[in-house]
Amino acid sequence: MKSITLKNVPEDLLHVYRQRARRHARSLNREILQTLAAAAPEIAGRKEVLARIRQRVVRQAARRKAAGNKPLSTMDFLEAIRKGRE
Repeated sequence: MKSITLKNVPEDLLHVYRQRARRHARSLNREILQTLAAAAPEIAGRKEVLARIRQRVVRQAARRKAAGNKPLSTMDFLEAIRKGRE
């Protein structure tokens, strides 16, 4: 397995993790790994969202092409997003 080194960890954060490790009967290393593992689904969720966005863009382009319209450019998408936020 690979290793990482954390530098410049604030004392208060280290204290919190040591307390959590004691409370969960884990080593400090195991407690930090548990926290990282719990964050992993969030990262995977973002990748899924990006994949769905890409699929939607491809479908939209295909629909526009089938209707005889030119595909939307990146600038067209950004403009639509900006208008949607107003």
